[in-house]
Amino acid sequence: MNAIPYIFYLPNTAKNTIFPSIDSFLTLNKSHNKNIPYIFIFTSYGCDACKRIYPFLNELIKEHPYIQFRLITLANEDQANELIEQFNLNDIPLTMIKHEHIHKFGITGFPFAYLVSEKSVILDKGLVNHKEDFRLLMKKIKRAKIA
Repeated sequence: MNAIPYIFYLPNTAKNTIFPSIDSFLTLNKSHNKNIPYIFIFTSYGCDACKRIYPFLNELIKEHPYIQFRLITLANEDQANELIEQFNLNDIPLTMIKHEHIHKFGITGFPFAYLVSEKSVILDKGLVNHKEDFRLLMKKIKRAKIA
């Protein structure tokens, strides 16, 4: 009997490639400014590590106005609204995503972030469990602007 290999589709989400579109997913609050670099932060409703990063996101947004932050959450609408209210996430656009769509983004764990240029090119990516992880991503934007 010949075995049929299992093929798992993994999109090209490597550095220096174009970030996949999120336009088809439901955004709950605020709009996105495509003229500045941004950080897409992927979280999941029941994720404890994700709950630890929500409290300092508003602080990062205020400290770094040259970066657009966008939260993409694996949640339904009630859960997403709960996160917005519980963690005061009114200043960050929140987009809901379903489990069957998460593969499109090549996420390896939560919370996960992509640093993306204003031209939608992936500059860096990785797990972001602490404020310092975000600061390291943002330094890459500053270096890109100087170069």
